[in-house]
Amino acid sequence: AVVSTQSTGFKMKPETLSDKPKWDDIEAKVEVGPGGVPLPNQAFGLQLKTCVKMDKPENMKLGGLLYIRGTSHWQKWKQRYIVLVKVGQIVFCLCSYKEKQATPNEMLTLEGYTVNYYSPDHQDCEEDAKFQFRLLKEGEEVTCGAKDSHTQQLWVNALY
Repeated sequence: AVVSTQSTGFKMKPETLSDKPKWDDIEAKVEVGPGGVPLPNQAFGLQLKTCVKMDKPENMKLGGLLYIRGTSHWQKWKQRYIVLVKVGQIVFCLCSYKEKQATPNEMLTLEGYTVNYYSPDHQDCEEDAKFQFRLLKEGEEVTCGAKDSHTQQLWVNALY
């Protein structure tokens, strides 16, 4: 069997990440028999490179991994992907997401909450959650832990 390379005439190739994709050439390798006829039951080997860029949603203020535990939400202390989302003119929500899910797993509206830095007993603290802050409201408490003081400060400033 002879291997022939044929151009299909298409290839996505963005100039930069911000450019829209442009189409060029994709090469397909096809095994051909006598007379240039493709052999049966042969898969075409297309090589395609794509670039996907996703912009941050306009209503997202901050997102990242935090340890989090609350009295009514996130009752188990564990690391979650948390997003601070603006849902009204002055109303924000904390949302937790599981991997590869587009809708939040849990959501807490932050209306009426205050945010404070918190110093836990570091002996009982996870290594990635030593820098903590709390969201407080009458009868409700949410404790969050960040891996470093910079991340802690970003969250406190965003929530303030």
